[in-house]
Amino acid sequence: METGMRVVVNFGAKKFFTGIIARITDQKPDEDMNLKEISDVLDVFPIVNQLQLQFWEWMSSYYMCPQGDVMNAAIPAGLKIESNTIYVVNPDFNDDFSQLSDDEYMIAEAALKAEKLTPVDIQSITGRQAVHHLIKSLIEKKVLHPVEELEERYTPKKQKFLSIAADYENEGILNALMVKLEKKSPVQFRALLTYFNLARGTKEVSFTELNKVAGTSGVAALIRKEILLPAERIVSRLEEWSSDSPAPTFQLSDAQENSYSEIRDKLLENKPVLLFGVTGSGKTEIYIRFISEMLASGKQVLYLLPEIALTDFMVDRLRAYFGKDLLVYHSRFNAQEKVEIWNEVLEKGEPKLILGARSALFMPFSNLGLIIVDEEHDSSYKQQDPAPRYHARDSAVMLSRITGAGIILGSATPSLETWVNASNGVYARVDLAERFGVAVHPDVHIIDIRQATFRKKMLGPLSPELYEAVKKAVMHKRQVILFQNRRGYSTYIECSDCGWTPVCRNCDVSMTYHKNIELLKCHYCGYTDRTPTKCPSCKSSQILMKGMGTQRIEDELQILFPDYKIARMDMDTTRGKRAMSEIFKGFDEGRFSILVGTQMITKGLDFSRVDVVGIMNADNLHAFPDFRSHEHAFQTMMQVAGRAGRRDAGGQVFIQVYDKENPIVKYVAEGNYVEFMELETQSRINFQYPPFVRLIRLSVMHKDKPVAEKASAMLKSLLKKSFSDKQLLGPEYPPVGRIKNYYIKNILIKLPRNKDLGTYKTWISDQLIALLAHPDNKGVRVIVDVDPL
Repeated sequence: METGMRVVVNFGAKKFFTGIIARITDQKPDEDMNLKEISDVLDVFPIVNQLQLQFWEWMSSYYMCPQGDVMNAAIPAGLKIESNTIYVVNPDFNDDFSQLSDDEYMIAEAALKAEKLTPVDIQSITGRQAVHHLIKSLIEKKVLHPVEELEERYTPKKQKFLSIAADYENEGILNALMVKLEKKSPVQFRALLTYFNLARGTKEVSFTELNKVAGTSGVAALIRKEILLPAERIVSRLEEWSSDSPAPTFQLSDAQENSYSEIRDKLLENKPVLLFGVTGSGKTEIYIRFISEMLASGKQVLYLLPEIALTDFMVDRLRAYFGKDLLVYHSRFNAQEKVEIWNEVLEKGEPKLILGARSALFMPFSNLGLIIVDEEHDSSYKQQDPAPRYHARDSAVMLSRITGAGIILGSATPSLETWVNASNGVYARVDLAERFGVAVHPDVHIIDIRQATFRKKMLGPLSPELYEAVKKAVMHKRQVILFQNRRGYSTYIECSDCGWTPVCRNCDVSMTYHKNIELLKCHYCGYTDRTPTKCPSCKSSQILMKGMGTQRIEDELQILFPDYKIARMDMDTTRGKRAMSEIFKGFDEGRFSILVGTQMITKGLDFSRVDVVGIMNADNLHAFPDFRSHEHAFQTMMQVAGRAGRRDAGGQVFIQVYDKENPIVKYVAEGNYVEFMELETQSRINFQYPPFVRLIRLSVMHKDKPVAEKASAMLKSLLKKSFSDKQLLGPEYPPVGRIKNYYIKNILIKLPRNKDLGTYKTWISDQLIALLAHPDNKGVRVIVDVDPL
């Protein structure tokens, strides 16, 4: 028995739980501690190493959640053992069927024959969905007895292969067989010939592949005659990669070479390094150089990206350099595939490049040499639900300390937290201020659509200036990216007579119209409803579509540019496993002229043909009651603008706004990141917000509004014992005050950065325990979010 192994513990007579051994001790526990015996050890070797357990412990402590929550986030679902209830015949049952109903009789008879039944079996036997009352009755009558059965979720993939029988490995015997088959059984002859063509010295061929190429009848006959012998073996679910092409070569520019040398020197100081490189400067080439060196030295590399979409886009590019040494890990893989990737890293410990989104942090690294966090500013690195609500960038910095690995944080628009850390010397900073090769920064145009709308000069969603630019680009076989931070067709619908707007029945938010499904949809809980033809309030038929989502923009562009193909990328078009990569691939190959999308299209994508980028409504990006809204709006616009003109042709960026004097837009037009950050830094200092204080948000939730309000007020009263009024904000309703039928009231706690954070967290935990123990707070939930975004 070792730390990191999975074990089974029996809780009561009927329930089993599985867990990971975190520590083994020879110290006798306290006498009042209620201990449970380990009933089974599931592994022959640990599936989690000591460094991971240390990382989990830190994450649990820092983000104020149980280590079990961290374990659930870290371990692939396929490695979690399920405890399922089955039903067997009670040993005391005396075969007396007289007291049973017809349904009960059928269930009892089936149980005697099958030895065990699942609830699904019982549903099938009776033809009923609701069978709980039948099961309960049979247990009370001592006919059935419930038993817990452990089920391993992961099952290795098995595949049937065919090999030639040993007798026919003799060349003479084989030649005689071939002559005989050619004359008497041409179908079998062709099947055997196909087998040898496919085998190519491997001595075995996939049964499925041979059937597909040669036909089933010939293959079946060869098996029946024992000329080909079938056998099953375990195969990998992971995509096999092989290529005869040599890895591409590239030459770093002088600017890249200087940045590479600086980073290498800074990494030796054991500090995180911020690579502050403008869009299109070639940060990826620098990463590739470092990855190559790490793999050559026998080390593992973790390459984090904020979106799965970006991961798909980067695979082909990195695969060309690193081939089979590249492993990809993210949430779009199924449970079985995740286990095999996990085991590949755990068991072999070979030098590998692991590319993935935030969940790749939890892989069982044994020899980690470097962590790369690309687009480190991106808010997608923050896990929202469920716990642990960790930030992958900050957690990666801690993982680098635990493992001794170097870490590079890359961005053209670093987060203010990272910028301040670099300014204060906590992180090292390396600048890459010029675009790669002959590429130049795009020209940025600020377009006042207030006047164009008033004068009725808008062409659908496009201003006259943007329309002409798009038209010119597509006519010259160049490409266009249009960014709109709203999916769906219309952001909401409204009755023009009385102002009625449909609101989700589970959440306090208006519903979005989706044309492809002809339904209104809530983007918070997924609830859908039919689109009304008449106003339910005043019975008017004047129902108008308000606002513009990506679907509507796509439709209107099809009218404006009917001869050109348009692609749309948002949550609705990328649900399939390969959907994102197919859209990116099509656009990269020039099959689409225009790409419309949400924030998915803003992050680190490198398209060579894009001449025009349009931001459809920049005002929407910063119109949020959040202290980070200006920073996020600036970063988003800078990142979108960076998709234009990344090769030899100069690009153009059009920012459509109603408020042309907004300073954020002016900083974007000037590309002046440093001055914007100085202004934002001073604002955060003045109002005492991160990164100059730490924030913890407590969200008090209940389905009854008065209970949520009373509980949140009680929590603030408890917190006042440990915190001053200046440190406590709220309780207040968030912009969406009810989600999935839970009313929410938030309390923000501001904590100084130079004090013992652990002590403050202990105080908060104590008050939460007191709150939830109060009899009036039954059913109250409190979500703790450390460093909320």
